[in-house]
Amino acid sequence: MNRILTTRGGAHLMMLVWALLVGGSFPLAATFDAALSPLWLTVLRFFMAAALMLPWVVRTPGRLPNSLRAWAGYTLLGGFLAVFFGAQFAALNLTSALSVAALFVTLPSIAWLLARLVGIERSGLGRLAVLLVGATGALGLTLHGRSGGLSGFGPGEWLFLAGCACSAAYSVSSRWFVVRDWLPESPLLATFWSLLIGACLMLLPAVATQGGGDSFWQRLAAADLLTLALLALFASVLTFWILQRAMQQLMPSSVAAYSYLTPLVSLGLSLQAGSTRLDAGIGVSLALLAITVVLLIGSERGSAGRSRAPSGGRLHGGRA
Repeated sequence: MNRILTTRGGAHLMMLVWALLVGGSFPLAATFDAALSPLWLTVLRFFMAAALMLPWVVRTPGRLPNSLRAWAGYTLLGGFLAVFFGAQFAALNLTSALSVAALFVTLPSIAWLLARLVGIERSGLGRLAVLLVGATGALGLTLHGRSGGLSGFGPGEWLFLAGCACSAAYSVSSRWFVVRDWLPESPLLATFWSLLIGACLMLLPAVATQGGGDSFWQRLAAADLLTLALLALFASVLTFWILQRAMQQLMPSSVAAYSYLTPLVSLGLSLQAGSTRLDAGIGVSLALLAITVVLLIGSERGSAGRSRAPSGGRLHGGRA
């Protein structure tokens, strides 16, 4: 099994599971009471996720960061995660889970631009054009049923877009740090330290706010704790472990391309609940998303076949 997961085919399979888990996390996170602090929800979720990972971390060689560069790298990654998940909880209080899931697919375009800036993504406007096709499909889902076009974007949509930029920065920075030997090639350690440091970073402003979280703990119910535990296990630990593992085999924008599949879960639940109806607009948006995924995966495989060094050398700054 481990041999399969360390191949490109295994990486693509893992990313399909990742898309299902992430897509299901948006409707689940939307079930929280809007009165619950997004900051405290994120802190608790991250600490739960880190606690779940701790038994495996303590048995891993080199479990402690051994340099200032490593601490700096994990701190930056933790900050990116904190902003993204905090923005997610806050945005779900302001807009629908389907809109948030659809906007999540802006991540590949942002990841491509950032990866190009730091030199770990290949050049070419063709890939950017494909990513923009998918972004157009996502925009169609987001604006579906709204009047006023782009004016239908509210604070929730803009807030989550900012969070997506941080998620893209996490993906690209993680690859950059590994390539330059700042961080070890360990999905477990990268996920654990990013979550733990991110939780600590958020805990400071959470405690400093008025009341220090008293109202949060008073409102928090047993059902909320169960939901947070599910999110911590399936949408934090597993998804970010998969992300780290897949990035050792795939280019950043190819990993991020699987985010185009995440709205399908939210859309399915929305259709089942009767809050959304299939029409030509949704059909066109879904077609654009499907075309984008197929083209990105196909181009990544073709590029890997042409670029792989016979002796197992480096490819795009990562391992071939």
